[in-house]
Amino acid sequence: MTSAKLRSWASSGLIWVYILLTLFPIYWIVSMSLKSEGLITRLPPVFVFKPSINSYIQLLSGDFLPILLNSLVISFSTLAISLVVGTLAAYSIARYNTGGEWLTLVVLVVQMVPPMVITFPLFILVRGLGLIDTRSGVILAQLTYTLPFVIWTMKQFFSQIPIEIEEAAKIDGASDTRTLFSIMMPIAMPGVVSASVFTFLRSWNDFLYPLILTIRKAQTVTVAASRFVTVQDVLWSQVGAISTLIIIPPILFTVLLRRRIVEGLVGDSVKG
Repeated sequence: MTSAKLRSWASSGLIWVYILLTLFPIYWIVSMSLKSEGLITRLPPVFVFKPSINSYIQLLSGDFLPILLNSLVISFSTLAISLVVGTLAAYSIARYNTGGEWLTLVVLVVQMVPPMVITFPLFILVRGLGLIDTRSGVILAQLTYTLPFVIWTMKQFFSQIPIEIEEAAKIDGASDTRTLFSIMMPIAMPGVVSASVFTFLRSWNDFLYPLILTIRKAQTVTVAASRFVTVQDVLWSQVGAISTLIIIPPILFTVLLRRRIVEGLVGDSVKG
């Protein structure tokens, strides 16, 4: 057996080990949702059992669906606002040097600020606007970290696109608006998709702001999941069920855009 084959087998083996280690937590969460409380806490762990969907029935018969709707509306609204405003701001900074180097530095610094640092000022602001326990209040709070991320990401893509492309379009009579949306945006689409996925995931997985800014009406799935962890006990089957339902939308969203994500990460569509 040649050394090349050994290296190939070793690499394949390591990849499969990594895949299994990555997927095992997901398998464990799903299996928890299909077990009774007694089976979940049994030692050694039980891998062969009769599945039960009682935890899903209990969850869906409650207020989970309105809470899921809250999360979807908040995440997609945050995504839409961040993309529209962030893309326009990024293009302005990249091509017209809007705000100079200071604005670029501010955008970078804002991304590094821990959300906990601005939680109290945000709470005061949202309360002053009368947006406590509303979707709008959570969206406003989440924009503080999703918008700078989109601006910084899209600025890098716009900066890598040769300016000669825009000059040629303007010579042909295209306006600034048409140049941006008809020429620049298709070229920078991998960046838009990458920014979209990461923005959606950050908004969807956010726990801090919904916890601080909502009470009941605008509660999100991440906050609802914490209800099953009490001082007296942990309802593991319910935790498994709601966790399984929570991870489905991000997985679907990512799978649908997986090709564009790879293009965005490696920059294949942005040639200098």
